[in-house]
Amino acid sequence: MADHRGAARWFAAGSTQRAYTARMLRHVWSVLCNQVFVDPETNSVALAVVESRELGPSAEPTPSAARGPFDLVTLWYSDVGTVAFSYKVKVTGPSGRVLADTDVAGPEFHPPVLRTRTRLRFPALPHDGPGVYWFCTMRLVDGQEVLDAEVPLELNGA
Repeated sequence: MADHRGAARWFAAGSTQRAYTARMLRHVWSVLCNQVFVDPETNSVALAVVESRELGPSAEPTPSAARGPFDLVTLWYSDVGTVAFSYKVKVTGPSGRVLADTDVAGPEFHPPVLRTRTRLRFPALPHDGPGVYWFCTMRLVDGQEVLDAEVPLELNGA
């Protein structure tokens, strides 16, 4: 789990200085959605966020998949000039079983562009029972896997 307690204390103390001063590629946010709307003229985005979903009755005795779609939308920021990056998304079910493990090649940053969004679509998820499914976004930094975000999805019902 990412530890942001130091940054939280920094801002809670009323500091007006930026907590991050080093130039780097940064994960800004990740949101799990069931619909993403992009305005083609402005590239503005509207997200229909999904936090939980009822799994209705299934014709199967044990459903094999939780119907989607689920889109994991992530905003990245870079102030290091031209840089290419990749990241990984791992989805775990309520039992702790890894349901998806995907490597994603992010777009290359080119100055003056400092921000970019990525979108990863999951048409369905392997069913692991009711409970919390975790979508984890990670990057490889200096040879170490760094957790950027954990986004929960609660699936209730059958």
